[in-house]
Amino acid sequence: MVPSLARLSLRQNSRIFQQQSAPEIMSILLQEMGIDDYAFSLSGNPQTREYCVQYRETDLEFLERIAAEEGIFYCFLHSKDKHTVLFSDDTQTLSASGLALPYNVNVGGISKENFVKGWQYSAQARPSSAQLKDYSFKKPAYGF
Repeated sequence: MVPSLARLSLRQNSRIFQQQSAPEIMSILLQEMGIDDYAFSLSGNPQTREYCVQYRETDLEFLERIAAEEGIFYCFLHSKDKHTVLFSDDTQTLSASGLALPYNVNVGGISKENFVKGWQYSAQARPSSAQLKDYSFKKPAYGF
């Protein structure tokens, strides 16, 4: 079983969005796939994008890319009859849920409740920007 958000990985598309913010574009992608159980908890007003292109990406890849550009992550809020996708740019929204997930130290232990069996943290350093330079032999003085 996978969350309904996985449906976005089934379609690849190329299209242009104009004069829309990232949450508006994300809402369009979700609604096109019939996903209505989602919510946004953003700390500010996202800027309208003049021009945003989805080119040969699945809808899920595109959604994750524009969310990452805006500093938005997503998680799932589970209830008995549905799961809601929560998009947020503030980790404090997660602590407000009041959910606790215990760690089971007994390797062979049996528990009737959900628990964490193992956990591993990793981090990776990446460049925050890149600078490209170009040169034209026809116009050597031209600054690109």
